[in-house]
Amino acid sequence: MSVKEGKLIMSKVFAYIRVSTREQKEDRQLDSIRGLKVDEIIIEKASGKNFVGREKYQAMKSQLRAGDLVIVHSIDRFGRNYKQICNEWEAIVNMGVDIQVLDMPVLNTRDNQNGLTGKLITDIILKLLGYVAERERLNIKTRQSEGIASASSVVLKQKSRKILLELMNFIKMD
Repeated sequence: MSVKEGKLIMSKVFAYIRVSTREQKEDRQLDSIRGLKVDEIIIEKASGKNFVGREKYQAMKSQLRAGDLVIVHSIDRFGRNYKQICNEWEAIVNMGVDIQVLDMPVLNTRDNQNGLTGKLITDIILKLLGYVAERERLNIKTRQSEGIASASSVVLKQKSRKILLELMNFIKMD
């Protein structure tokens, strides 16, 4: 609850849950908020690469008011782009909305009682974890590319052997 212009305003608690693909399950994240007082659960199946194409995230953000709380399971569920994570975090906090990252208790702006020092520590950890989230996204893309190249190479070798054997059999027949 907060007071604005003499009126009592009820704050809301939003849980933002994101998975990258339709095949992925959000159960682990849902389990992490079980037992918490949450007014609205937003589930999105979208890449963490950027915030622009995430319609449900944008809709949630447009509903946020000072005094609200956004809960995410982990910073990589919030996003996987270092700069955008930092920008979105700052934009939400500047709206007077708190953010709580469940798997990293120090990333909880609501409990940040240490003033400037607490903000500094939060900023350092946020930037570090934002970097790690983006780095992991890049590593995933690299591993995917390497796997595709390796599989293509194996298929090409198998096809080459098959063609060579067919050619040798054809030559033997003559």
